[in-house]
Amino acid sequence: MLKMAAVARLRLIYSKGGLARFLAHLDTCNVLQRAVRRAELPVAFSEGFSPHPRVSFGPPLPIFVEGEREICDVELVEELPVQQAVERMNRTLPSGFAVVEASVVPLKAPSITAAVRQATYRVAALDGELGVTEARVAQVLSRQEIVIEKESRGARRSVDIRPAILALTVVEAGLEAVLEASPSRTLNVFDLIREVVPGYEPAWLGRLAVVRTGLALAADEASPVAPRPARPRVP
Repeated sequence: MLKMAAVARLRLIYSKGGLARFLAHLDTCNVLQRAVRRAELPVAFSEGFSPHPRVSFGPPLPIFVEGEREICDVELVEELPVQQAVERMNRTLPSGFAVVEASVVPLKAPSITAAVRQATYRVAALDGELGVTEARVAQVLSRQEIVIEKESRGARRSVDIRPAILALTVVEAGLEAVLEASPSRTLNVFDLIREVVPGYEPAWLGRLAVVRTGLALAADEASPVAPRPARPRVP
């Protein structure tokens, strides 16, 4: 295969919901890479014996979590009108996925993984009230440490998640949280839910609607991947 150098990087902002929320990160990457090929985008390929499309992704979205504004970068060997790329992708993506917008970013810009700093989530109960009060949120935010036990590669360790909780607000839909998602530290939204939602148990997964509403980048926190603001809850 003749390798051609990339001339542009296309940044796709896409949503992932419905049954697609049950897909793991690797499966999601495969879905998007196949869609890029089927959409016949002029994608660049890596070097080596097993070339693959130069497509990169943002931080993994946990299983059971929907995403409103996820990020995917596609390196192209020729320029392509942005709207045309969006239309081609949406014709090939399976149910549960949709490209909501796109833009061209510099080829030498930091990767998504290196640039992401924050993730915003919305948590609601499907069958009534979430049960999180403003007093409960204030109590959580007043703590100097929130130490949880994490298991990694068969070993358990204690982790203080308090520094990664950047904001926590009770809103009309339930709860909104801004969590650190940087290369040095990230917080799984379900670790937060366990600490904040009264009586939470893993069996509740089917009763919760958890959505990652946006990702903020280091260079521009008002970038097109920033989340839509939520309405504060009216007392």
